[in-house]
Amino acid sequence: MNKTLQQNQTQILVAALIIIILVAVIIIIRAAIKKRKDRLRGLIARENGIGFENDLEQLFYDMGYEVWRTQDSRDYGADLLVYTEDTSFAVQAKLLNHNVGLDAVQQAFTASYYYETENSVVISATPFTKPAITLAEKVGTILIYAETFEGLREEISELM
Repeated sequence: MNKTLQQNQTQILVAALIIIILVAVIIIIRAAIKKRKDRLRGLIARENGIGFENDLEQLFYDMGYEVWRTQDSRDYGADLLVYTEDTSFAVQAKLLNHNVGLDAVQQAFTASYYYETENSVVISATPFTKPAITLAEKVGTILIYAETFEGLREEISELM
C-alpha cells in the first residue's frame, strides 16, 4: 500500500513538472511571436537600451548623417553624436517602460556642452513627462518620440 502511494505521488509530481514546463514553453513562444510581430510592424523592440542605440545609429547612418558612438558608460549624457553639413547633435537615447523624465533632458543638454555640439536631442519610444517638456523648451533640447522606426525617421527629418 505504501509503495502504491509513493508511485501515485511520483506520478503526480512528474505530471505537475511537465505542466509547469509546458506553460513556460508556451509563455516563451508567445513572447517571441509578439516580438517578431512588433518588428514586422516596425515597432521599436523593447529589448534593451544598447540595442535601441544600435538601431538609432543605423537609422541616422541610413539617413545620410555622420554618426559617432560614445562609450557605453560614463558617456557624459550622450549615446550618439550626429553630424550634418550644417550642425551637430548630442543624442540621448531612452528606451524605458515609463515616460521619460527631465533627467534625460539634463543629460542631453550637458552632453551637448561637453562634446561641443550645437544641439541636444533626446529620442524615446515612450512619451515625455511635462517637466521634461518644460525643461527642454527652456534649454532648447529637441525631444523626439515615436513608437515606430518609420515614425522616428519622419520626426528626425522634420526636426533635424
